Amino acid sequence: MAAAGDKEPLSLRVTRTFAAPREKVFRAWIEPEAIRLWFLPSGGHWNGPPAIEARSGGQYRFTVTHQDKVYSIHGTYREVKPPEKLVFTWQWEDDPNHHDNGDTLVTVELFDRGG
Repeated sequence: MAAAGDKEPLSLRVTRTFAAPREKVFRAWIEPEAIRLWFLPSGGHWNGPPAIEARSGGQYRFTVTHQDKVYSIHGTYREVKPPEKLVFTWQWEDDPNHHDNGDTLVTVELFDRGG
């Protein structure tokens, strides 16, 4: 139980189903050329290639521009288990709207739904 004044961590769960093999979806999360195709808000553009070292302890870093603002994120992969699971930290570098609240922990789990 949390001590008085301590806040419970926030949690968000998003579920999606894709008509694609989970191996392909997993690669879309870890291959720079694949992530460039989808990991960007509409109307944004990449400021250089995404740097991805998808292994436990490896790092990633993305910088994009959207609506004339530059956004940079980085993090560390804590778990990389192809094609089932990715666990990584997420930290904003330069967005004053996201303040320094520490790293966010992201877990991506992929399940085969039988076609």
